[in-house]
Amino acid sequence: MCRITGFWDFNKPSYNVETTIQRMNDSLQHGGPDDGGVFVDDKNVLALGNRRLSILDLSSLGHQPMLTEDHNLAIVFNGEIYNFNDIKNELMNLGEKFLSHSDTEVILKAYKIWGNASLEKFRGMFAIAIWDKNQEELTLVRDRMGVKPLYYYMHDGLFMFASETRAFLQHPKFKKEISEEGLVSFLRFGYIPYPFSIWKHVHKVAPGCILKIDAHQKISTSTYWDIEQNYAKQLSHDFHTVTIDEASDQLEKILKESFALRMVSDVPVGVFLSGGIDSSIVAAILQKNSPVPLRTFTVGFDDREYNEAAYAKEISDYLHTDHTEIVCTEQDALNIVPQLSEIYDEPFGDSSSLPTFLISQMARKEVKVILSGDGGDEIFGGYDKYWRLAYLPFFKKSISIPHVLVKPFLGLFSGQKTYRLAKGLRMLISKTLKERFILATTAFFDEEITKMVDKNIHVEDALAYLRKNIHTEDTTSKLDVVSQWMVFDAQYYLPEDILTKVDRASMHTALEAREPLLDHKIIEFMSALPLRFKSDRKGGKYLLKKVLAKYLPEKYFDRPKHGFSIPMKKWLLGDLKPLVDTFLSEKNIKKVGILDVDYIIKFKKEFYSNNKGNEYKLWYLLSFQMWANRWFI
Repeated sequence: MCRITGFWDFNKPSYNVETTIQRMNDSLQHGGPDDGGVFVDDKNVLALGNRRLSILDLSSLGHQPMLTEDHNLAIVFNGEIYNFNDIKNELMNLGEKFLSHSDTEVILKAYKIWGNASLEKFRGMFAIAIWDKNQEELTLVRDRMGVKPLYYYMHDGLFMFASETRAFLQHPKFKKEISEEGLVSFLRFGYIPYPFSIWKHVHKVAPGCILKIDAHQKISTSTYWDIEQNYAKQLSHDFHTVTIDEASDQLEKILKESFALRMVSDVPVGVFLSGGIDSSIVAAILQKNSPVPLRTFTVGFDDREYNEAAYAKEISDYLHTDHTEIVCTEQDALNIVPQLSEIYDEPFGDSSSLPTFLISQMARKEVKVILSGDGGDEIFGGYDKYWRLAYLPFFKKSISIPHVLVKPFLGLFSGQKTYRLAKGLRMLISKTLKERFILATTAFFDEEITKMVDKNIHVEDALAYLRKNIHTEDTTSKLDVVSQWMVFDAQYYLPEDILTKVDRASMHTALEAREPLLDHKIIEFMSALPLRFKSDRKGGKYLLKKVLAKYLPEKYFDRPKHGFSIPMKKWLLGDLKPLVDTFLSEKNIKKVGILDVDYIIKFKKEFYSNNKGNEYKLWYLLSFQMWANRWFI
């Protein structure tokens, strides 16, 4: 696990190239405190940087950037290839020799032999950059589900890439300009989905994609893996003869293999155990196949309404894991809030980042690698919304009401008190499924965003672009509504919210987080199955529960879903109010110059006067202003 960065300047630079790449690399030291290195190709004005968190081959032989013997290829890599030993043996049979025991060298040699086809062999999480000196071509690759982040910048003859955008700010040619599409996306969702970022000219490499840039500054992209194509297999495969028990046995086999691969490490490994189905199945399968007690970790809260630590303790006791629990007080969490803008160098509004960071801090004291249950809801159909909303009539087909007749009423239902009613009405008349999916998780509506952003920032074009390019859908899709929604969440919400949250929180504490439920073999198996394997009358995760029942009595996991919730409204009305008053003050809003002063002050007053508003809207605004104070001004 590491952090990576680099640039290729197609103009004659007036700055010191080596000093610049060193500064960019050093800005990522929190994610790779064990080692650091840079590579410079003076002729091409190209530089690569790596900060290393040593997990495999702790010796200096695992140092990056790593080059082939002929110095034709150079690589920087962030992540883990869990099946690297199998690929290494295959390469050795072809005559390749290895100096290290690292997966980085395996990637480098595999790419030398097979090129892009080598990606099909990798099981893991990865962001890769490979420089081919002979071809004068730089290749970037992001893993299939977007577990590891990868940003790129292209403007005025300068190309840059990095694991986090903070590295770009260290380059003398980078200008801090806000992306309207990124800003609008954050205000809608509390996160920024690819390909956008908060910065103009900065984009995210899409999950499962390859990006190449050559000496003529030509950028090309291609897809090597697509989750939607895997879901489409439902339409061509015949599952009528497959029984639930047969599918359960097949899934269990794949789970065991996936989990075992993610225990490969030269440093201690633990498991986040929340008490839910996803983390429980990871712990249960691993513990059954482990000769020693598995290290498990959970975070509890002193507020009973939000505390699930007792469930995790019950499961730990039954499985006989070596369990550690930290009780998070309200003050512990509140102390983290001012640090969030440093941890997340892009605006990020998921409030569960607080407990995620706290448990990462705790676990890092004992282990260097942690396994989590992230991705279970999206892959196994765990969200209630899939099974409750998706079968309502208006979700299957739009209701033919002329928009001109409804528009006047939308204005009546746009306030904080009528937010849910407004959202329901908008979903009712949406023209596409994608619009409904987007509205289901929208905080601020488009007309609100138009009013709340400073008039000097023109978001109308960005909103129009998003409506044209993001809200549209493939009208030829024959997938059922639930499958389409699961694909949508897996493509956007999972990588850019859930996985971003875990990646930044864990890497800021120099902890490697692994997501065993996101092994592509598991996803390929589950996505191809029809809905009867994913849901029963009790809800989602039907097949996963069948497997878990072999390891854990049903009473331990048959309970309502909870998640990492925090008392946001209580905090905003109490201890967080001074922070709101500071960052959402008239003075500070004008200083940042992005939000409209009158609108925000009015919004804040309305929230504190009636106490019935959508508290997460206010949290998004606070998060944005804290970010802007740290990174923009």
